[in-house]
Amino acid sequence: MQANDGLDANQRWISDITRISSPRWSRRIQDQQAVIETAMLNEKDGKRDLKVGENQKEVDLAQFLLEDIMEMG
Repeated sequence: MQANDGLDANQRWISDITRISSPRWSRRIQDQQAVIETAMLNEKDGKRDLKVGENQKEVDLAQFLLEDIMEMG
C-alpha cells in the first residue's frame, strides 16, 4: 500500500527508524521512553491503550523494534 509520500510500508519503517536514530531526535527521548514503556506493557498484557500524547504509529514502531531486539537477544 502506498501513502501520499510515495513510500511503501517497508520504506516508511526504514524512514521512521532512520529519523529516530538521528541526532535531532534526542529532544524527544523522554517522550519516546514513555512510548516504549507503553509498547512493553502492551507486549505483557496485550493491551493497545495509548497514554496521553502518544500516537499509534509511534507505539507500533516501538513494538516492532522491541520484538526485533527480543529476537536478536
